[in-house]
This record gives sequence, structure tokens and C-alpha cells, in this order.
Amino acid sequence: IAKLLAQNDVNVVIDATGNLRRYRDNARKQIPKFMEAYLECPLEVCIERESKRTETHHAPQQIYKRALEGKAPTMPGIGQPYEPPINPEVTVNTAQHTPEQAAQKILEAILCKWYTKT
Repeated sequence: IAKLLAQNDVNVVIDATGNLRRYRDNARKQIPKFMEAYLECPLEVCIERESKRTETHHAPQQIYKRALEGKAPTMPGIGQPYEPPINPEVTVNTAQHTPEQAAQKILEAILCKWYTKT
């Protein structure tokens, strides 16, 4: 769907783990204006954040807890491998930046890559 939308000049943001590089490489090959934003965060911080989360916005609940108990074997980084990107266009360590700072850094990377006149 993202490829079809992009072909029709629709900006697309995909919020996905894409735990294997080959998934992301495939998307990069199919979508001409592809940009990878790597939101880096230590697993321990992800687990701590989830334990304190009260609103999930319809995302699965307690996924890290269930994965650590062996009840969610497909969880990347716990039950399945996670391959960090080798050369993303932008990397944001979310343990060191607020959501607002992360969004600003990503927006700046987008503007620099596609909207800065050279």
C-alpha cells in the first residue's frame, strides 16, 4: 500500500519494527523517496516504559512482559532477532531525547534530504 500511495505523490509514514534488514531494504528498493528513521532505544528502557504505560493507543498491551514470559515468541529483540539498520538517514536515541526533540530531528532530516535547494 505504501508503494502505491508513494507512486501517487502521497507522503507515507510506516510505524513498523521491520526487524530484519531485508524487509527495510526491500521497501527502499520499491519506494523511490524512501527514508529510514531509526528510533534507537535500549531494550531495558522499552520494558520500563511499557510497565508504566497506561494508554496504549490500541497497541498490544504488556508485549515485553509477555515476551519475557515466553508468551509472545515473535517479539523482535526477545523471541526474534532484531537487525539494527546499518546506514539510516536519521537516528534518534529515544532514551536521550524527548518525543518532541525526536520529531524535530526527523523533520529536519526530511527537509534536508528532499526540500533543501542545492
